[in-house]
Amino acid sequence: MPVLLLVGRTGNGKSSAGNTLLGEARFPVSSGDSPDDHLVQWAENGNIKVVDGSRIGDTGEDMPGGVEDSIRRAEQAFELCGEGFNALMFCLRYGVRFTKQEKDAVQLVKDLFGDGVFRRCGVVILTYGDNFELDVEGEVTFNEWVNRQLGDFRVLVNECGDRCFLLNNRNKDNEQGMHIIAVARRLPRYTKAEFNAAIGSLQLLVQPPPVQHSQNIGNIRVCKIFKGNRKALIILGSQQQYIASTLENASTNSPTVVTRHEGKNVKKIIVGETKYKLIDYTFNGRDSLARSYLETGHRFKAILLCVTSGRITEEENNIVREVKELFGDRSLRERGILVVRQQEVGENAEEVDENAEFEQFSTQFREVVNISPQYDINNLLDFILSLPKSYKNDVQVGNKRM
Repeated sequence: MPVLLLVGRTGNGKSSAGNTLLGEARFPVSSGDSPDDHLVQWAENGNIKVVDGSRIGDTGEDMPGGVEDSIRRAEQAFELCGEGFNALMFCLRYGVRFTKQEKDAVQLVKDLFGDGVFRRCGVVILTYGDNFELDVEGEVTFNEWVNRQLGDFRVLVNECGDRCFLLNNRNKDNEQGMHIIAVARRLPRYTKAEFNAAIGSLQLLVQPPPVQHSQNIGNIRVCKIFKGNRKALIILGSQQQYIASTLENASTNSPTVVTRHEGKNVKKIIVGETKYKLIDYTFNGRDSLARSYLETGHRFKAILLCVTSGRITEEENNIVREVKELFGDRSLRERGILVVRQQEVGENAEEVDENAEFEQFSTQFREVVNISPQYDINNLLDFILSLPKSYKNDVQVGNKRM
């Protein structure tokens, strides 16, 4: 019996698609507001088995439990699949633009099931097919429409070997579902060994084993700045909290609003005329640097090392070594920012004077920014936003490239 695993963002019609494929209403379809709506479930009809991977594809604020919750749900879904699945059905909603959130969902599924899962057994399902029929009014076929698409959606379809189907959940004729099932039967089964290998590598990032000889680099913060597209910053160093305070103190027109999501601070601020939203994650330890990279969605705008003027500690030297080891020697030269907190008048003058060691240390960074209480934080934000598109690269964790 073929096994189909449905994944994709909440609201894209996974449960309805499962009912259409089964030919009967077996999965409850609702708004997603109830806790019961987010259970991983399965059903079969004697011909196929369908597993509804609820919330496997939700990222960011849509998934307050973070990557750990995604791993737990993927493990539950695979357990319900039995020995594996024939097709990974990635559900998208026809008529809705392929957004950054959808792209993040694709990356998350690859993180959970392996980079090659879409090439091996991925199938793109476009739900709300009745809207397609209203839009085109018979002027083009669905395959013709797919072939005209460009961008990230086209990349995903190509990766799935052009296995892309339209599903009209209002159409009670099960011929459309039978065609998809026939394609799924011909795909090689994704096995438990493949899943264990993929999920094991991801768990190294989320819950890394103790490293006896790792350097002490203190706390790590990841701030996700929302201004149009999400811009993630990895913030390190003894003065990282000062950056957060400077952002909050620069907020104009309205006070900073702070809420909490699973221990993560969400701060809404206005700097000048621009609204920002900061999601602040804090990690600790060397291996958490890799985990912080995972939380950025495998891409970030800049690495900020925040230090005190004229004073470089052994911890900060360790940070530079660890960043270069994980992200490569060029990472700091290309998007590293050394943020120097200028000490206020009255503090020891001999500690303010920059020395030759500090000057040499600063040459490793793309930019050096001196911040004082009078500094306009807009200048730093504008510089960060002016950097080229976000860094994205493979990261070595153990013997595995992530």
